[in-house]
Amino acid sequence: MFVRTFVAATAMAALPFAAQAQQLARSFTRDTPIETIAADPAGAAVLNKDIPGLLADKSYPDFKAMSLKQVQALSGGELSESTVEQAENDLKALPAH
Repeated sequence: MFVRTFVAATAMAALPFAAQAQQLARSFTRDTPIETIAADPAGAAVLNKDIPGLLADKSYPDFKAMSLKQVQALSGGELSESTVEQAENDLKALPAH
């Protein structure tokens, strides 16, 4: 038990504070990088439901480090405020893990 706790504590100490917070609870927003959301299975499910095709887009490697807010601003209206708002609400509703 001690070894597992020590290993977990050591791993958490090596992570930046923001990464630690994401490990403890989901707190995805429109400002979270898309690749961070997509790395979480529940986050990816929300993106696939609310913004179908986003993660499969051929340009995904080009925009994955951007946030939904940034992609929306560059989308020329293809990604609406209501769509981003729905995704953000669904992401915030995910249970902590």
